Amino acid sequence: MSRLSKKSMLARAVLLVTLVVVESLWLEDSELARSTLEGAQLMVARSAGLVLSHAGFENTVDGINIQLANGAVAVTEECIGLDVSLFLASAMFVQPAPLRRKLLGAVVSLLAVTGLNWIRVMTLSLLLWEDRTAFDVTHAYVWPAVIILACVAILLLWMRAPPGDAEANPT
Repeated sequence: MSRLSKKSMLARAVLLVTLVVVESLWLEDSELARSTLEGAQLMVARSAGLVLSHAGFENTVDGINIQLANGAVAVTEECIGLDVSLFLASAMFVQPAPLRRKLLGAVVSLLAVTGLNWIRVMTLSLLLWEDRTAFDVTHAYVWPAVIILACVAILLLWMRAPPGDAEANPT
């Protein structure tokens, strides 16, 4: 791979910052983003509550809240991972790669981060059931670090993956 010029690297950095700012504004001010997030929050809360019930953990789901014996887990916008997925996709889109590869990376990363956040909601619910202190520590320190490390790993794996046949031999 050839080395990127300073000018090219600067342009990519400016593009990345611009994409992140635009995405942040969109997430905060867009009715479409708000309704998408609310639907995803409800889906995560309901599916987590259903799995917990089938596993023998009594709970009730009220909107985005999973009520357990020792408290409630609220499935907030951050629990969905859309914001992190968009930032991850932004990092992919500023890399020198074909558009198809960027789109595939963005979709795969969205699915991976969403799945990881669903596991996060489940583990936090189970921890809340057993030990409030463990829940607080895991919620505040462990899971944020896991999400960050997972996103870095996803990006690095995507960047190091060999190009597909179509990318290696463009027609």
